[in-house]
Amino acid sequence: MGPSGPGSFGGPPPGGPRPEGPPPENHPTDQPTFLRGIQLTGPDGAVSFRTAFPGFYRGRTNHIHFKVRVGGHATGKSYEAGHTSHNGQIFFSEEIATEVMWHEPYSKHKIHRTTQDEDHVFGDHHGELSIASLQSVRPEEFAAGLYAELVAAVDPLATPAAVGVGPMGGPPPSEHQN
Repeated sequence: MGPSGPGSFGGPPPGGPRPEGPPPENHPTDQPTFLRGIQLTGPDGAVSFRTAFPGFYRGRTNHIHFKVRVGGHATGKSYEAGHTSHNGQIFFSEEIATEVMWHEPYSKHKIHRTTQDEDHVFGDHHGELSIASLQSVRPEEFAAGLYAELVAAVDPLATPAAVGVGPMGGPPPSEHQN
């Protein structure tokens, strides 16, 4: 629980100011499918899944990547063939993300948490339109979890623009300037 009490989403993010010196050592998983999955939609196009609240990494705020593919088929832990019609990201309100960051294991993260205002992808790609609506599973017990809902309208015939190759997955610096 943050300093503002149970159920409150106020207060500064944990960790305080950015630490001086080199960043802490990164310990990524060696499993290429860690926290990745395939969810097939029903006939109405809806999908539901359970996951952990996403952490963050240098330069990016908390978010979940998703890709919409049509015309292929699931094969084990992969999806074969088909057409990618959308690459997107789901974001969360700063109020709730800040509250979640007060809890372990997030509170042990030693790098500065990038806010939405600091995340160039959120700002440049209208992230405010992709903020999931979150509700507590049990309002009296924040740790019981959250339920998120996001509606994404996707044109199955569309082809998304290529992803940039610059820092943090964004466009190269020359393309990122106004």
